[in-house]
Amino acid sequence: MKLNCSDIKGLSLPFYIVYIIFVQVAFSTSYRGGTIRWQPVPGSGNKVRIARLLRVLELTGFWNKVRFDFQLGFGYGLGPNCTTDRKGQLAEPSSKNETWNCYRGCSETGLSVGPLSHHCTFSDQKRGWEQGANSFIHAFAGRGPFEVGHEGMRWPELSTGNTVSTKLETWVDLRTRSDTDQPNSSPFTASEPVHDAQFGCPFTLDLLLGDPDGDIVRCRWAVGAECLGSCQTLPEAKLHQDNCTIQFLADGIYVADGWYAVTLTVEDFPRNAISRGNMTYTQSDALSAIPLQFMVHVVEINSSCGDRPVFVSGTARQGTVLMATAGSPITPVMIHATNIDTTVG
Repeated sequence: MKLNCSDIKGLSLPFYIVYIIFVQVAFSTSYRGGTIRWQPVPGSGNKVRIARLLRVLELTGFWNKVRFDFQLGFGYGLGPNCTTDRKGQLAEPSSKNETWNCYRGCSETGLSVGPLSHHCTFSDQKRGWEQGANSFIHAFAGRGPFEVGHEGMRWPELSTGNTVSTKLETWVDLRTRSDTDQPNSSPFTASEPVHDAQFGCPFTLDLLLGDPDGDIVRCRWAVGAECLGSCQTLPEAKLHQDNCTIQFLADGIYVADGWYAVTLTVEDFPRNAISRGNMTYTQSDALSAIPLQFMVHVVEINSSCGDRPVFVSGTARQGTVLMATAGSPITPVMIHATNIDTTVG
């Protein structure tokens, strides 16, 4: 939101001060979740030549380029304005000083390594969220490890307490793995910024996980500096770490129209013992870690827990085949569904 000088004319000083504070607070509490992943930028030539080059770079402490990919979610119309009509456009943070930073391992603490601006990807006005994604490349001096992240995002007021801040962080270690003769790449994940849970009903959420190196991937509750004041704020929830599934009963300690923050850490583990630098890593030793954060909104729905949407007239039949010509628009497939409370289509 921009405030022009012409907007200030005629306002009393107290009103002006209150107005500015309101805008800043509203924006600072718009965060709904995010994640960041990384992978080394590959060189040219075949794998053998790359491996040899990487060993030379490791010995000389040469600059090592890493690509970071991230997602950020905000309240609809409260973040960098990724509303429905701005899909694909670049969204800027509220301050140019908001960047991804290197907190440990770099030449200076807090070194800016990439912009926080992102391209608008998805938005859901009815459910109250918007989301964007972007990537950037940074050249590190040496092999690490480096702590990269962003601190200062604030959740909206949570049903478990006051508004709290959080931190998105990942650890980058570019030392060569003995099994691949290349540096590690972090695992990856993705999520909507808000997941709806029906009040009074069991809730299960299966989260997407993957790893470019084929490593074992697990998730756990974030702790300490990984999440600051928003660690384990989903009451009585059970996390199955091997497949990253969250389960809880949205009743009792939960409240209708309640908002809850979820902060997870996703880690990759080698399938067999390997070495990196002068250290040995087993299936119990994490090679890297990335964050995954989102919100759970407990909603009241006028239907029983077992109800599921039912397709009604107007929906294409199962097995319908649509023909498409290259370069021509594709005819959209219409889906109409209903339950006791809601009809979509």
